[in-house]
Amino acid sequence: MRVYWPDGTALFPSNGLPDRQGVAAAIAAQDVVRGSEQGSKNERLMTGYVPIASRTSSLYSAVIAIDFSLAQMRAQDAPEQRVVIGATLGAVLLIFLSLLTLAIAAQRELNRRQRLAGETFVQTISGIAQIVDKRDPYTAGHSQRVAVYSRKCAELMKCPPQFVTTVEHAALLHDLGKIGIPDAILLKPGKFDERERSVINFQPDIAAEILSEVEAMRSIVPCIVHHHRMPTMP
Repeated sequence: MRVYWPDGTALFPSNGLPDRQGVAAAIAAQDVVRGSEQGSKNERLMTGYVPIASRTSSLYSAVIAIDFSLAQMRAQDAPEQRVVIGATLGAVLLIFLSLLTLAIAAQRELNRRQRLAGETFVQTISGIAQIVDKRDPYTAGHSQRVAVYSRKCAELMKCPPQFVTTVEHAALLHDLGKIGIPDAILLKPGKFDERERSVINFQPDIAAEILSEVEAMRSIVPCIVHHHRMPTMP
C-alpha cells in the first residue's frame, strides 16, 4: 500500500517515488481506477487507486494505491473478486482514517504546547523586566512603557509580525544589563562623571552577554546591544 498527495508526490512511505498519472486519473474519475499492469512474467501486478475526499472541503486530500496480484484475482470468480477488493479497500480506508485522526490530534497537541511555550516565554521576560525596573526605582515601569511604544512604532512602520514581536521583547529587556552595574553608580542621586557614564553605557554589553547564552533570546541581542549607541553621522 502506498499513499500519495493530490499532486502525486509520496505521502507514505515518505521516500517513495511519485505517481502523478495514476493519482490524477483517480481524482479526475472521482472513483476507484485501475492502473497499468507491471511486474515479471511470474508475478503480474495491477494497481488500484482510491481517492480520499477531504473531511473539511470538496477536494481530495490523498490517493491510496494498492497492488493486486493478477494471478490470484484470475483464480477467483467475479463475485469473490469484488468482495476481496471491497474488503481490502475498506480496511485500507479505515487504517488511513485512523492515521489521519491521530495525526490531527498530534498536531493539535503540538500547537497547544507551542502556544503555552510562547505564553511562558512572554511571562518570563516580563517578570525579568519588572525585576530590573524595581532595582532602579527612578525608572520603575520604564521597560514596560518602552515595550509598548516600540511595538506601536514597529506596527506603524508595517514591519512583519515576527519582527514586531522581536522589537517588543528586546524593549522589555533592553535594560537587563543594569543588574551588573554597582549600586553606587546606578542609584547615584547626582550627575554621573565621565567614568560612571562609561560604566552605565556598558550595560547593553552585559545584557547581551547574558542573553546570548539563551537560544530563544538570541534574536533580540542586536537590538539590546545598540540601543545606547548613536549612529555615526557622515
